[in-house]
Amino acid sequence: GHAVAVLGCGLSHCYPPEHADLFEAMVASGRGALVSELPMATAPAAENFPARNRIISGMSLAVLVVEAGRRSGALITARVAVEEHGRDTFAVPGRIGDVSSTGALELIRGGGAAIATEPKDVIEAVSRTAPIALDRVAVEDESVDGGVVEASPRVSDDPVVRSLLEGRSFDEIVENSGLSAAELRAKLTHLEITGVVTRTQSGYAAHR
Repeated sequence: GHAVAVLGCGLSHCYPPEHADLFEAMVASGRGALVSELPMATAPAAENFPARNRIISGMSLAVLVVEAGRRSGALITARVAVEEHGRDTFAVPGRIGDVSSTGALELIRGGGAAIATEPKDVIEAVSRTAPIALDRVAVEDESVDGGVVEASPRVSDDPVVRSLLEGRSFDEIVENSGLSAAELRAKLTHLEITGVVTRTQSGYAAHR
């Protein structure tokens, strides 16, 4: 699959050092990326990581917290995902009394995340908010006959893409799609990343 690592340091550092082979493999595969907003030579420091987590949230279609202690950075990511980016957020419930599950359980109890007990819980939510993200993707799921779920919606079925093909402006798409301006910007960014649309001087253009 694809993997993106968002760093709390500049790209000239590998942190933690034992991940050097992983970093090399991600880049060499052509299917991964290392991302940082910090100057190249910036050393890893504790204060960099909470800010780094907002980038993870912003780049994601949804956030899944698998394990988190009470003070885990994953909880920062989940909070930003809900409060600032409007992302679907999920948590895997763990054993009561297990310190590595305390944060995830509190997140669920406080209404900050929905419970996820199997892959389709997340897949269904993502397919509703950004169906184009699942184009040509096969997701392994033992709960489905054959072990594979395949989703391949046609680009032309996406109302935002259709609106762009019709030459509508950003404001017109907001008005007709029912999306907020923030939601539409996020969707357009994803469509640009996946090559469905291109940014132009006047806005965005969809590929036919």
